[in-house]
Amino acid sequence: MEASGRPSSSRMDINTARVVEIIQRDRRLTVREIASELGLSYGNVQCIVTDELRYSKVCARWIPRNSGMQASRRKKFLKMGILPYMRQNNSTDRHEDF
Repeated sequence: MEASGRPSSSRMDINTARVVEIIQRDRRLTVREIASELGLSYGNVQCIVTDELRYSKVCARWIPRNSGMQASRRKKFLKMGILPYMRQNNSTDRHEDF
């Protein structure tokens, strides 16, 4: 018989892997749709997506949080016309932030 209370970490790892698989298949799904597909609660899926995987929604797609910041910086610099200039001057620099 399984004890009640907090689930084992291996069970949580399985759920996390299932969530990752679903998000990779279709990044436009909502937390509610993922929860419905997996039979998990909305809160559990929200926790997995935002806390464990550190994803956030940007333009209706799930992306890792750091990528969103980099993409928004790129977009900002492209609008300002700076990014092509920075890439040209930093072509030999291996630590490009943009």
